[in-house]
This record gives sequence, C-alpha cells and structure tokens, in this order.
Amino acid sequence: MFLLNNNNKLGDALANKIFQSVIKSCVLMLNSNETKEVIRSKKISSLLYNFLISKFDYLLSKNKHLQVLQDGILGYLPFETLNNKKGNYLVESIDVSYLHSFSVQKHILNRNYSSKENNVWAMAVTSFSGNPDALKTKFAINLSDLKTDIYKAIDEKSNLSNFYKQLGYSTFGNLNEGEKEARSITSLFLNSKYLTNSECTEQNIKLLSETGDLKKYKYLHFSTHGIAVPEIPELSALVLFNNFAEGAADNFLTMNEIANLKIEASLVTLSACESGLGKVFKGEGVFGISHAFIAAGANSTAVSLWQVDESATYEFMTQLYTLLQTGKYSTSQAINMVKRNFYQEKWV
Repeated sequence: MFLLNNNNKLGDALANKIFQSVIKSCVLMLNSNETKEVIRSKKISSLLYNFLISKFDYLLSKNKHLQVLQDGILGYLPFETLNNKKGNYLVESIDVSYLHSFSVQKHILNRNYSSKENNVWAMAVTSFSGNPDALKTKFAINLSDLKTDIYKAIDEKSNLSNFYKQLGYSTFGNLNEGEKEARSITSLFLNSKYLTNSECTEQNIKLLSETGDLKKYKYLHFSTHGIAVPEIPELSALVLFNNFAEGAADNFLTMNEIANLKIEASLVTLSACESGLGKVFKGEGVFGISHAFIAAGANSTAVSLWQVDESATYEFMTQLYTLLQTGKYSTSQAINMVKRNFYQEKWV
C-alpha cells in the first residue's frame, strides 16, 4: 500500500495540467498509431512514474497487488497508466486498486455482510432526447451566485431540476449501448435483473432500497450519464429517466440520496462518464459519487475519470462480468485483467 501526498511538490495548477496530459494517454492507450500527442503523453507518464513510483520498484517486483491511497490532486491520477523505464504500463506487471482513505477502509473492513449468491442488478438509461454536445454548456452562469439557494433546497429536500437547468444540464445525449450492456451483463448470472428507461426513476430506486431488494445483489451496475460538480459536491449525481420531472423527485440521484440507499454490494459499477470525479479534500482524496456508494454499503466501486466511448465500455463491462461470474477472481483482479486485455488487444 502506498500513501502518496502532494506535499506541495506539485502545485495544484501544475499537477492539473500534467494529469490532463496523462489522462489523454489513458484515453489513447489503445491507439496503435504513435502520434506526436501519444508520444508526448507517454513521456509525461514516464516522468510521473519516476517521480512517484520508481523508488518502490524493488517492492513492486515482489508483489502482485498495489493499493494506492491518494491524497489531494493525486486522486485524479490513474496510476495503472504510468510508464516504467521499459515503457510498460504499471498495470501490465501488477494489479492496481485504490483506497478512498484509511477511515473509509477501516469502516469497510468492519462490515459483516452475509454471503450472497453470485448475481447482479443493472440499470440502463438510454433515452434522454438530447444533444450530445449539450453537456459542453455546463456552468453557463456564475455558480457562486446560486450556492445559497442550492444548499437551502438540498436541506429542504426540494426538487433541484431548476438548478441543474441553470447550470447547463438541460439535455443529455442518448446512450445507444446501455440497454445492450445491461442485458449482456445480467444474462451471465442467475436470479439477476435489469431495469431500463421508464423503470429507472428516483422513486423506483428508492423503493427498491426501502424494501431491501437492493441488498440482495452482490453486484450493482448503473449505466447512465454522470454529473460531477466539484464546486458543490452535493449536486454530483447520476441522471435517471425523465429528468426535470415535476414534484419532489427530480430524477437526479444525488450524492446524499445515494448515500442513503441500503445496499450490501461487493462492487458497484458506474458505467457513466466522469463518475469518479469530485471535490478534492486533503486526507480523503476525491470526494464524489463513489464515496456516496461506499457510504450506502458498497465495499468497492468502479468509476471513470473521463469521457468514455460507448462501444469500448460495452466490451469492457462484458469482459469484467464474465470474469466475475466464474467466481474465481476478486473484483480488483477482474478489473485489472480486463485492463490488460484491452491494452494487449486480447478478449476473454
């Protein structure tokens, strides 16, 4: 396990700039064409490896699993994509997983869930009647002007639709592969279930939680749009069907609402763009939707730090759950195996 701190060695502005370049390398890692941009990103990745990891090379050679406890801006860095001196990605030689914090890890270890059958519950929202470019219009106004009203509405558990509209979240692009992804995943397991579109409402999910149905599943899978609002983490949410609904339910499943769900899952997978982003808190890493699911009862989460391609996501998720269905691998082992498969262009 590594405890990695910023320690002011990398200023936040500089770190952000560097990490954006590394993220580009992550997105382009399957690109067989060594473009100038890819080569540059890999060089930056190698520099970060030397700065953060190289001193531990001896220990890494003796172990199969690296758990990283990130602090501050390092919470945005995907360590598995760092290049070592041989030009190989870290994930090629060792499994990499992440801890939210020591306090969260202690809480998880103290949980005592009864064993569950190997099953999955999946949710896929595919129809938003929107424009994929609409997501680029967020924060069209000054967020600070809305903060007081937003926090008041959150405290009163009011409908937040109008605030999302004002922040530019008025339409979302359709997700063509979502239902196919949910069907494929659930077909691998007995006694599994998936919901799509009009079934995927805030009211339905909260009802499943209250009746204890969500507790029955070992794996929970959410395929939809994700919103990250670092300035007001409480607005970070998963977008459900028929957003901007009337009444108390706005169909944005916010962090607070997620944290109040009753689940006992080994893994919650958020097949949503930027579902791993959030606000950085010193000592606690990136606080976002992933933390909320851990608070709700999940023992681990799989999230994304960037925009993801639908077809690639479908292949990734199908491979992941195919491995989990065998019962031979932990969630961490399965996720890392699929990452290696993707890089090496091998398919399960």
